[in-house]
Amino acid sequence: MANLAESIEDIVDAILGTLEDARQGAGLLVDEALKQVVRGSVTRGVPTPPALWVVPRAAQFSQDEYGLETWTMPVDIAAVVKSDDPDEGAAAANRLAALGLVIALTARPRITVADIIDIVSQSFDPTAHSNEANKTLLWTYATLRATFTVTQP
Repeated sequence: MANLAESIEDIVDAILGTLEDARQGAGLLVDEALKQVVRGSVTRGVPTPPALWVVPRAAQFSQDEYGLETWTMPVDIAAVVKSDDPDEGAAAANRLAALGLVIALTARPRITVADIIDIVSQSFDPTAHSNEANKTLLWTYATLRATFTVTQP
């Protein structure tokens, strides 16, 4: 059984791999002309839109039993789009975030190190966010919740 860091890495890698695969061939993201799938809370520069940004958030400890710890980690799937029309951009970002969530929820078979208990939807924020410096760049996000068990010495 993996430790906490290995489990988090495995879960995030599985989500990224699943989203990347959906960009290829007959994948669900091909029609979205997705340019990038980006990892982490910090990246160099703004992702090239349309893009999906996978951001793991703080994992929460929930249970300890005989050396096994259960953790729950939210993971945001943010959709970044560019549009001169705020309404069209918001709709496109919502569509892409929702699709990204549906695809990310299928990542479970790719998780090989972490002892995964469940991956489920947690929330969806349909509010189109933008930046003062670039009003044509919009993003929304969906959040999934991964629950997993680790061993700690």
